[in-house]
Amino acid sequence: MDKRRRNERSPSPTYKLDGNDDYEPYIPISQRRREKLAKYSSLGANAQRQKAKRLQEERDERQDTLKEEEHLREKTRKERTLLIEAQEVQRRKATEGLSRWDLLWRLSNSPL
Repeated sequence: MDKRRRNERSPSPTYKLDGNDDYEPYIPISQRRREKLAKYSSLGANAQRQKAKRLQEERDERQDTLKEEEHLREKTRKERTLLIEAQEVQRRKATEGLSRWDLLWRLSNSPL
């Protein structure tokens, strides 16, 4: 009897997956396309948000400018009012030295 010779197999190779850091799992093309589409559509949304933000900032800046102008007008009006009041006080002080009748005569002839 012939003994059949048995082929010896080499032991199964051992793979070390833990030590291989550059391994990237396969991602199907359809999933990659969806991810790419989501990325590009979010970029468009970001651009729209940035444009809306820029427009809002411009509106806020215009409103701030208008508020500043209004504040300056109000300040000028108050200064004018204070100037008029100061002039009236000076006039009164100037007329205090006059007699009562002179004062009445001046008030009746003044353009107030």
